Amino acid sequence: MSVPASGAPRAGGPSGGPSGGGVVDLDPGFSRRALALLIVVVMVSFGVFVAFTVFDAGAAGSAGPDADSVSALGHRPFVDLLQRLGIPVSVGRWYPARRAGEDALLVVAEPRLSAHPTDGADGLVAPRERRATTLLVLPKRTPHVAQDGDAWVDAAGLVPLPDVERVLARAGVGGKVVRVAVAPAFDVGPVGIAPTIVGPVQLLAPAGDLEPLVTSAAGVLLGWFDAGDGPPVAVLSDPDVLAAHGLRLGRNPEFVVGWVEHLRPEDGVVVFDAASQGRARAPSLARELLGWPLVLATLSGLVAALAAVATGVRRFGAPRAPTSPFAGRTKPVVDHAADLALDGGHTAHALERYLAVSVAAAARDVHAPPGLASRELHAWLDRAAAARGHPERVAALHDAVGGAARGGALTVATRIHAWRSTFSHGPHLDP
Repeated sequence: MSVPASGAPRAGGPSGGPSGGGVVDLDPGFSRRALALLIVVVMVSFGVFVAFTVFDAGAAGSAGPDADSVSALGHRPFVDLLQRLGIPVSVGRWYPARRAGEDALLVVAEPRLSAHPTDGADGLVAPRERRATTLLVLPKRTPHVAQDGDAWVDAAGLVPLPDVERVLARAGVGGKVVRVAVAPAFDVGPVGIAPTIVGPVQLLAPAGDLEPLVTSAAGVLLGWFDAGDGPPVAVLSDPDVLAAHGLRLGRNPEFVVGWVEHLRPEDGVVVFDAASQGRARAPSLARELLGWPLVLATLSGLVAALAAVATGVRRFGAPRAPTSPFAGRTKPVVDHAADLALDGGHTAHALERYLAVSVAAAARDVHAPPGLASRELHAWLDRAAAARGHPERVAALHDAVGGAARGGALTVATRIHAWRSTFSHGPHLDP
C-alpha cells in the first residue's frame, strides 16, 4: 500500500477537499480577486445609476422657460410641485396634443414660435386637432446666459409684444397684449387667491370673445376662450406666477395650483407640452438605454454579460483529460483492497461469483424463459448476445474463469463486464 507523500495534492481539487467519488472541475473560471472586483464594479455602477435616477442629477437642463429648466425662468419647479401634490403630470415631448384626451388638461407654457413648427410639437395646432382643454401661458421673458450651455440666467429681457400676440393668434385666440408697470388689484375669481407679480405685468386687453376669469382695471390676467368648434382655451397672460422665481412670491403656488385644479377634468392628467418649448424628443429605446443615466445600467448589464462569456472562453477547444475518481487518497485504499483479495487466494471464487451474478442479471434484462436448465439458459443467452452483435459465449467465459491465473483475473472480469453490458446497453461500437 502506497502512502501519499507529505504536501502532495489531495483528492478533490485545489482546495484539497475529498472527491466523493466524482470528477472534480479544476477550472474555477475567475479567481476570487477578479470575481470580487467584478462584483464591486457592477454594484458601484448600479448604485450611481440609482442615485442619479432618484435625485435626477443627470437630467439635461437649460436656462430657458421650459420644463427642463430650474433657472429663474424655468418651469421644472412648477412640474415638480404638481407631482408632489399628487396631481398626475406627464411631460409630453412628442406630439403631446395627440396624447392629451378629453379627460386631460394640456398646458402649453411659453411656446417657441418659428416659421416651421418643431417636429413633434403640436400644442398650438388648429382647435379641431386638439381634444383636451388647454391652458396657454404666453411668453414674456427671454434668458441671457453668460456662456453657451450654462443652465443659469445671467439676465433676462422682455419678448416683443408682437411676438407674444403671434402666439395668441396661432392658438386661435384674438386679442391684444399690454404691459403695465405696476401690478393692479385683481378680481380673483372662483379660486379666490390673488397672485403676486413683479412689474411690468403682462395682461390681455379686454375682448368680446374672451371671458375674464382673473381680471383688473388694466386688463385680463386669466381669460377663457371657447369658439365652440374645439376644446376651450384658458389664456394666462403673465408666466411669472408659475416660473421658478415667481413661485417664491406671495401665494403664487396656491394661485397656479388652484387654477390647474379648477381647469383639470376630474381625475384627469396634466400633460405639460415640452415639445413646443424646443424640448421635443422622438421615442427611441436605444437612445434611452444609451442616454444618461440609464447608460450606467446598460453598461452594468454589458459588463455582466461579457463576464459571463469570459468564464466560458477557457473551455473552448479540446476537452480536458478526465480525472480519475480514484485519484488522491481513494486510490491507495482501492489498491490495498485489491492486494488483499489477490493475496487471499480467492480470485477464482470471486470471478465465478461475478459470472453467476452477471448471467442472472442478463437473463432478467432480456426476459429469458423461466425454468430453463443451466445449459439451455446459456444457449438462450448466447443467441441473444449474437443477435446484439457480441461474439462472446457463456461457456467460453466459464473456461476463462476456470483457467484465470493471478495476473489474468482483471482481463477475465473485463470480458464478463463487456458481455453483461451488451444486454443492458447494447454493443459498444466506435463511431
